[in-house]
Amino acid sequence: MATAKTIVSEAKVSCDGGGGPKGHPKVYLTFEKGQKTLVCPYCSHTFSIS
Repeated sequence: MATAKTIVSEAKVSCDGGGGPKGHPKVYLTFEKGQKTLVCPYCSHTFSIS
């Protein structure tokens, strides 16, 4: 199964694994200065900042 990837423009993002019964608790992730990607610790969804 491929890991989902999302390009974002904000430094703070949230992930709930898609919600519903297959989701996970909502977590908020913040890009540190110079950081280009973040990975959700629950579902491995990858966020890249534009």
